[in-house]
Amino acid sequence: ILNALLEEVLDDPKLNSEDYLEKKVLELKDLSEKELQKLGEKGKEKKEGIEREILGEINKKYGVE
Repeated sequence: ILNALLEEVLDDPKLNSEDYLEKKVLELKDLSEKELQKLGEKGKEKKEGIEREILGEINKKYGVE
């Protein structure tokens, strides 16, 4: 559930509010295990992609390959 929430917040930081996240958790708890896994994987992939981009920018800035 956390990774699914993370994906939404990474896409739109305005959604990072207690009210929205509580509402979304209540929606997500009704999903099947398989659906939650799929959403969680998407969230992990999104986070890893953003981390790679940031590291690439840092490496470029400091001339690290």
